[in-house]
Amino acid sequence: MAEDRLDRIERILENVARDHELFAKDHELFAKDHELFARDHELFDKEMHKLQIELHASQKETAERQKETDKQIKETSRELGGIGGGLGRAAEGLTAPSVPRVFKKLGITVEAVHQRVKALRDGQVASEIDILCPARRNGSSLILVGEVKAHLTNEDVKDFLDESLISFKENFTEYKDREVVAFVSGLNVEENASKFAQKKGLYVLIPFGETMRIANSADFEPKVW
Repeated sequence: MAEDRLDRIERILENVARDHELFAKDHELFAKDHELFARDHELFDKEMHKLQIELHASQKETAERQKETDKQIKETSRELGGIGGGLGRAAEGLTAPSVPRVFKKLGITVEAVHQRVKALRDGQVASEIDILCPARRNGSSLILVGEVKAHLTNEDVKDFLDESLISFKENFTEYKDREVVAFVSGLNVEENASKFAQKKGLYVLIPFGETMRIANSADFEPKVW
């Protein structure tokens, strides 16, 4: 009996020793894993820090490029605006002196030519017309209203019909009792814009040497607003 108890105690002690050895090995492996994890974490932090520095540098470079691009766009827009404005004034400068002669051939006597005429409402510009001409036809008073563009497009004609002419009738009340005959003009007039304008009852003025001429056919009948 005593020997059996000693054998059991020895086996228990052996199991405890073996478990302790296994625990020691597991602890050692855990320590190594922890060390590797710490090392990986350090490398990760370094890489993240490096990436953050590179990202910040890239964002700064992008912002500087965008700033330079915005500057170039602004300068280009200003230059194009100046060119466009200059061409627009050139178109008006060519059209305005031609109006009396051109419309006289059509039986319309122009009494005066006014450029960039504005109607005010409560101190604000409510309507603006490029060319406005009091005139007479067959003894009756009428008003010639013109839209002038450097490059006349179909959209310009639509805007003139849907906005400018309607605004004129609403805001230039001093001419409310007069018939209105309208025209469009341009240094360059797109063919589809010319056809569309004539279809809608507008006279079309196009360049002819150093002056302008009527593009409409001889039997054209203008719309009266």
